[in-house]
Amino acid sequence: MISKAALYGFQASRFTSDDFLVIVLSLDNVSFYRYHVDNRKFFVTDYKEALPHQISNFISLETIHDTAIKKWWDNIFFEREGLCTYDTYYDGLTISEDSDITFKDIIKNIVDVVSTINIPTDGSYVFLTGDLSTCPLIRYAFQQNLPSSIVNVLPSPTCEESVCEKDMVIYPEEQLENLVLYANGGIKFSMLAISPVSITLPLLSVRDMMMSETNWDSMLDNQRADYSVGNFDFKKVNVQVECDVFQNIFLICDDLDGNRKVKHIN
Repeated sequence: MISKAALYGFQASRFTSDDFLVIVLSLDNVSFYRYHVDNRKFFVTDYKEALPHQISNFISLETIHDTAIKKWWDNIFFEREGLCTYDTYYDGLTISEDSDITFKDIIKNIVDVVSTINIPTDGSYVFLTGDLSTCPLIRYAFQQNLPSSIVNVLPSPTCEESVCEKDMVIYPEEQLENLVLYANGGIKFSMLAISPVSITLPLLSVRDMMMSETNWDSMLDNQRADYSVGNFDFKKVNVQVECDVFQNIFLICDDLDGNRKVKHIN
């Protein structure tokens, strides 16, 4: 399972090794994710989701996906040195045969709408994805509002590729170093993030603390003994740490019966 934010980052990081911004354009709202990149790994430094916009007041999905109109617009909004470019020669022409609105007017309207959306305006690389991202007019409007950025279209994310979120994101190393599991003399979370640790737990100690404010009992799905030695029952568990693209830390405990408990740490 991989989050959309991680998948957007994975796709965009193929095109640049610098920090970047991904803007997700739905029909009625906008989400953005800002990424920091280091050695082909990344994490989200800032994001906002479902910011409303009024782009659909001026342009419909039917217009955007009309094959003839798209062919016409692809000639008017053309690529030059990586930027979406527009020739003002077309200002007085209408956007389609059955429309009264001119390119000059609709560009102004869309640019004005985009300027009201609270998205970051700094950064060199911006990628658009979502329902409205393939419309060259909308890409041009974002390019006008982000003059210091290169605005490109990112393909819609798919889950066809075999990718794992924990292998592509930057972990919060400082936090992991400061967190300790109370077992085997103390195991830093930074070690648990590298590989799981197998722990044999006496069931008499399940109410003991496994880490600050968390006891073993809360991380066990059941307390069935895996084996006994004399009058003492023991349970074997695998403990590991994973982090997501937002640098959230998760403590994970698996037992031999396939049960799993996950605790969000930060």
